[in-house]
Amino acid sequence: MIVCLFVFMNSESQSVLSQSLRNDLATLATRIGEWIAIDEELKQLREKQAQRRQLSESIVKTMQSKGATVLKTNVGTIQLVETNEFQGLTFKYLEKCLSEIISNRTQVEQILAYVRSQRPVNRKVELRR
Repeated sequence: MIVCLFVFMNSESQSVLSQSLRNDLATLATRIGEWIAIDEELKQLREKQAQRRQLSESIVKTMQSKGATVLKTNVGTIQLVETNEFQGLTFKYLEKCLSEIISNRTQVEQILAYVRSQRPVNRKVELRR
């Protein structure tokens, strides 16, 4: 059980909470409790994902060493699949590529400064523990 304590003070003294405000606080406390419970579940899922990743790596190594590309199980097949995964487009990488085609260092820096200044910024407010 999670207990939330809210204290509201006005400039004179601790305020007397109206019934409406009490209901709002009770609802908030319930939502906070649910949020924390879900946050804990997500933490456990992340741990399971890490375990699955380790098992996957081990299975892949074993399959590759044995020359197997398909494993048949009682619930279906497991296949080795190779995909291309691109790294993120970073400013360091952009600078490297631009420097390869533009010899003027000042122009490269101007282009990078322009790209940086034109990036959209999304602000968000979130809860963290």
